[in-house]
Amino acid sequence: MINFGRDIKKGDSFEVKYEVHTDSDGEIVKIGDILYAKFTVGKRDFKLYRYKSRDGNVAYYDQNGGAKKSGLDKKPLAMRNARISSLFGYRRHPVYKDRRFHGGIDYAAPSGTAIYASGAGKIVMARYVNGYGNYIKIRHNSEYETAYGHMSRFASGMRPGVSVKQGQIIGYVGSTGRSTGPHLHFEILRKGQRIDPLKAKVATGNDLTGSQLAEFKRIVKSIDNSAVKKVEKTSEQPKSEQPAKTENSEKQPSVTENELQEQTLPAKGKVVMPVKRKPAAPVSAMKNSASNGKKTVYPVKRKPLRRRR
Repeated sequence: MINFGRDIKKGDSFEVKYEVHTDSDGEIVKIGDILYAKFTVGKRDFKLYRYKSRDGNVAYYDQNGGAKKSGLDKKPLAMRNARISSLFGYRRHPVYKDRRFHGGIDYAAPSGTAIYASGAGKIVMARYVNGYGNYIKIRHNSEYETAYGHMSRFASGMRPGVSVKQGQIIGYVGSTGRSTGPHLHFEILRKGQRIDPLKAKVATGNDLTGSQLAEFKRIVKSIDNSAVKKVEKTSEQPKSEQPAKTENSEKQPSVTENELQEQTLPAKGKVVMPVKRKPAAPVSAMKNSASNGKKTVYPVKRKPLRRRR
């Protein structure tokens, strides 16, 4: 794994291959998915390849089919500053008023606040459960599951067997079941046992095996053999060293670096319209003459002075 805040140094590099969709004239109309990425950190190379499984899940794996491990979001709410109203462990139950074990963590939030999937996985339960109210459980791999309780309602399409992505909305905060106010009850389960979400060090992701691994390796080979278009910078040559023009060079004008980039990369920017300016007003005769650069002087008419008697 790479720590981008600590491991990246001057001189490290990266390489990316991605899909490009073109029209019948060869013009780029859309940039597609990233198929491959390589980070070179020091003398080590880290490679990741995109793979879409038969059930539609998309993930990135190393060249051997090992999954890119990702952590679980421990506060899967749209309200990122939601306060913790109850911690994991023994507590005084707000409804029964006795000391009971609390197998998750509660986040107080307004009703209707969006609840996200803590990680990518498959929904194994989505129904009303007595104390939990509206309840969803997601299996992330063979080891970890997460659970979400007291929802006001489920998001559209949430049912057992549906695959979800990390950060996808699965429901909304409510107060169903045994609850004294709107909040999210969030659990992380490891091999069926509840663990403290705030202390859990979780890395999810399943490595590829069998026929999926064989298919993935074919994709890796295809990506590695695909061509990469590069635009190299060329320094301007002095006039004395520039090659002499030939008949072919005059007929085929050279392509500048900027023009080459526009042919291979999508153009980005704003369209700037020309500004129409109004013609300047004619200069008055009382102002400086534009013809000779001298001032035109006119006689001043003064009223005659009256004598005082």
